[in-house]
Amino acid sequence: MAGRSINKNRPGFAAAAVIALMSACSAGQVQRSDLVAGPVLAPAPQLQSPLAEQMRQDPGQRLVMMERMRRQILHRTRDIPADRYLAQVRPDLKRQLTMMGFDAHDADVILTDVDRAR
Repeated sequence: MAGRSINKNRPGFAAAAVIALMSACSAGQVQRSDLVAGPVLAPAPQLQSPLAEQMRQDPGQRLVMMERMRRQILHRTRDIPADRYLAQVRPDLKRQLTMMGFDAHDADVILTDVDRAR
């Protein structure tokens, strides 16, 4: 097994990052005022996540990941007041989902399902 590489399929790692941020937001530990604003020198480069490549190659895997993320987000955000969820948490979740590799449409579908279930 000397030539074997580490498993590149790590959707759980990306999901854990989203869950950690949602937990911090729901606990009130992260506020928009906590973010430090500085001059923007250049646009941030678009990073290709392994999850994005995996979802492009396998549409079935994309649907599984969408459902998994929907359940996790719903579970973590159910106790957040609606006004705070809509104003702060939901926009951050959409940004994080797109950074994870979901396209904007998929992120909207996930969050719309969460909105309906809340």
